[in-house]
Amino acid sequence: MKNFKFNLDWYIDIKTGKLTRDNCKNSCKLSDFLYNHASFREFSPSMLAIYTDGNGIFTKEGKLKSAHPEHIGDFVCLLSIDQNNYKTDKDFNAAMWEWKCKRNEARSALEAEFGIDLKNVSHLWRLMTKAKEILITGDYNPVLEGQELKDLKDIRSGVKWGQESYEKAIEFAERNDKELDELYKTTKLQKKPDIKKYPERICPECSEGFMYDGFGIGHTDLRVCSNCNYSTIRR
Repeated sequence: MKNFKFNLDWYIDIKTGKLTRDNCKNSCKLSDFLYNHASFREFSPSMLAIYTDGNGIFTKEGKLKSAHPEHIGDFVCLLSIDQNNYKTDKDFNAAMWEWKCKRNEARSALEAEFGIDLKNVSHLWRLMTKAKEILITGDYNPVLEGQELKDLKDIRSGVKWGQESYEKAIEFAERNDKELDELYKTTKLQKKPDIKKYPERICPECSEGFMYDGFGIGHTDLRVCSNCNYSTIRR
């Protein structure tokens, strides 16, 4: 038997099991054949022997059928099953559907209308705008007022960039990323902390990094080195 690769866009004659790249009488796409017309036998724990004259190798839930069909037709091919990737992909799809079903309806509607998650875009705009402010002024003011506040609200509602929100967000990010690189070169802010002023924060592992406090829920007692990622628990 000759081994060869094929893809799910190929066609197969559901009566004879002959594979072809062209659509013809009594044929359907291979993906449709596997879901609706194939029968099978387990060839090995990770491989199925595929035959004609069946009603598919998957259940309605998308799982591989566990019980062999009573009748099989003509042999078609051997189908390798990567159980690990199959389970990973299936779990990912299930998680995505759960997220989609449970997410905020108003936010989802805006994403469907404008082609991008506008709340994420507004976060991008705020973070990059404030990053520039920090590099220019050496200070950070988290409060948005006046035109900045209006711009943020208009981005989140879709008013500012409208149907071009995705393209404008990409353009904004690329432009500001370059501007931030240039501002970083000229900012008066220190590029690194003066660790000699804080000897208790010098990394005991590499002696060059600064031990920053951890952040996030459950990590308030953690300290992490800025140089080698060594971490320790504060005493």
